[in-house]
Amino acid sequence: MGVKACGLLLWSGGVAGAAPAACDNPMSPVQAGWVWTYRVSPSDGKKPGSSYALSRAATGTGFQEQSTSAGKPLETARYTCVGGAQLGLQPPRLGSITLTRAAVSGTQVAAAPAWKAGAAWSLVWELEGRQGLLSGKATLTAKRQVLGREKVSVPAGTFDAWKVRVGYRVVGRVGPIPLNRDMNDFEEWYAEGVGLVKSQSSYSTTELLALQK
Repeated sequence: MGVKACGLLLWSGGVAGAAPAACDNPMSPVQAGWVWTYRVSPSDGKKPGSSYALSRAATGTGFQEQSTSAGKPLETARYTCVGGAQLGLQPPRLGSITLTRAAVSGTQVAAAPAWKAGAAWSLVWELEGRQGLLSGKATLTAKRQVLGREKVSVPAGTFDAWKVRVGYRVVGRVGPIPLNRDMNDFEEWYAEGVGLVKSQSSYSTTELLALQK
């Protein structure tokens, strides 16, 4: 995907290691000691697959998520929560563009009551940056829409999951060059009490291998 869409969730406070009410969301649990392990399989079959592990820890008004993968440095992402809705605070990666400003609003993972067929929510990044001698700004919108429930099977098991379509749109300019385009949609599957169990794009498929509690 043109933008790494692997945000998954947030950070929280209250009792050490426990998610506060603000982050309480069965579609994306924040539980100390839980480890989600995922397998990533490229669609073309030419590149080797990979795996990574995620863990989350409550911190203040949200949570932080750590990702580990063999041969790669540890990655940490922060999230904030309001009423169960979760919002990632990590700016997107835009290739050779160096960001000088990034402001985020909206929702990345909606609160549980919002999950119903046809429901939709968006995360919006207002970005400014430089690419070589050129400066630019853009608005990046990630819209998620719930398509319905279905059974999905992954190495970790078979789940009754919500299927979500994700679409990205970029509107902006780099120097005199317009930067207006829609990126390829992809799909995600979320199971209550587990979180993300699968995502699929034209480039790769990510599946839950195991959830250690």
